[in-house]
Amino acid sequence: MQHFSVNAASETFERTRRTIKRALRGVEPDSYERSQPRWALSTIEAALARNTAPKEDQRYRVNGTGFPTLDAALEYDRETLVFFCEFDKGLAQLRATESLAKRRKMAGPLTKIGEAASCQYSVHCDKVGAYSRGGAACMDDYLFQLLADACEWSTDKVWAEYWKLTPDEE
Repeated sequence: MQHFSVNAASETFERTRRTIKRALRGVEPDSYERSQPRWALSTIEAALARNTAPKEDQRYRVNGTGFPTLDAALEYDRETLVFFCEFDKGLAQLRATESLAKRRKMAGPLTKIGEAASCQYSVHCDKVGAYSRGGAACMDDYLFQLLADACEWSTDKVWAEYWKLTPDEE
């Protein structure tokens, strides 16, 4: 049976070494090679399943800035992931709906979830010192563009749907 180092596991699972190391913290190695710990694939999979969010939930990243990415920030905040997962599920249901009229009707409530996700994203990035390249505003634009594409709308129309559901604040 082949055993993997943290680096090899990082390449295999397409996760950061930091994520792999965190997941394996406290897990006894299955073997050692040249005094370096190695784990079986099944051991690493089990550790990742116990200690990290699903990989598809970690795609909200801001890369190439020289600052910590959201991937690093989200490793510490499952609450933020909950918002993004809820948005993803709603978006998947919306995209699976054949009727354009029904998709457009479904988009309104998703704007509220997207806004909540982007606000939580911004707050958490500030809390951990992760650069969010414009914070909630950029994440709103990104999430609302996904809705606009699915509903064949402009982002202005998506924002109009959001404001329909948002009470005036005075």
